[in-house]
Amino acid sequence: MMKFTKKALLASAVAGLLASSALAADSAKIGYDGYADANYNLDLNAKNGAFALNQFGLDINASDDSLGIKGVISLVHSTYTNTGAGVNVEYVGIDQAYADKSFFDGMLEAKIGRFYTLVGYEVVPAPKNANETSSLLFNNEPVKHDGVVLTYNPLKSLSVSGYMAEHEGDQLYGAWTSLGSFGGDNYGKDFGAQADYTLGGLNLIANYYYEPMLDPNGLYDQAHLINGIASYKLNDSLSFAGEYLYRTFKFSSDYTTSPMPNFKDQGYSLYSTYTLGSFSVSPRFTQVFYPDLNLSTTYSGNYAYEVPQTNQYTLTLKYAFGSLTTYLEGNVETTPKGYEVYTNGSSSNVGTQSNVLIGANYQF
Repeated sequence: MMKFTKKALLASAVAGLLASSALAADSAKIGYDGYADANYNLDLNAKNGAFALNQFGLDINASDDSLGIKGVISLVHSTYTNTGAGVNVEYVGIDQAYADKSFFDGMLEAKIGRFYTLVGYEVVPAPKNANETSSLLFNNEPVKHDGVVLTYNPLKSLSVSGYMAEHEGDQLYGAWTSLGSFGGDNYGKDFGAQADYTLGGLNLIANYYYEPMLDPNGLYDQAHLINGIASYKLNDSLSFAGEYLYRTFKFSSDYTTSPMPNFKDQGYSLYSTYTLGSFSVSPRFTQVFYPDLNLSTTYSGNYAYEVPQTNQYTLTLKYAFGSLTTYLEGNVETTPKGYEVYTNGSSSNVGTQSNVLIGANYQF
């Protein structure tokens, strides 16, 4: 039933896009934009590197302002791996395919189809982020959903959204998925809500997300996620942002191997960007910690999480030549003493993973 629903939603989105493109030529707008991102990733631990086309994306847009209708299809191919995080972030195929309709002069909006998540500060297309690598928080958040979003805009500065949508992918669960704790994409209906407020250069966003998860015994566990984002643009040259993430997992009691403990994890990221002409510098700091778990907590003979805390330090330098932007980025992740989980190119574990990226992206 869920697979049929997903196909129906995507079909509705594509139909909306085609309907928009078929409207009168004097009111319909059809366009596209895209990007390509590639770099050389130097692993300082292993002392080797490799070239990669990390992402290629194409967005096809169709809209009719007189009717308040728009449709979007986003095609993305990505081979990017989040350095040091232990999580491969790969997107292939149709990332978005939705139709959007506004009502009452834009006071109410309805979106149906596949769309990027409302949760989190960073987004999937790499060129739209200040940093090239994604933060550890990004790896603990949903990426895209199939479903419906309703947004109410009582003021130009305030919007409130609610959605019912199935999360696509296993990225939300990190190490738990590798232990076979969850049953792939066989989830129930997910629910989320967002409030977005803007005052001058200040933007505040609050998110809540709930997802029931199918466990190996056919019962549903529960995941609750709370996310807060604050960003401030001081002037045309300097901006700041911060993000906080809190997750709780409540497991069913029917586990045949061993009891599965409920747990929570938290994390935050701090961002800033300074721009001078075509040059920009963007430092980032991220910390993720698991107060309920450590190496002594096991499930089915495996460690549920390897470390109680991980820090990430990132510095990105960019220079734009029109549509082409070159970048140099250093990314370092560290774990506490006694929890060394990274490798140094041999059989020995170390507490630090370091990478340097040299690359460019082109937007068209």
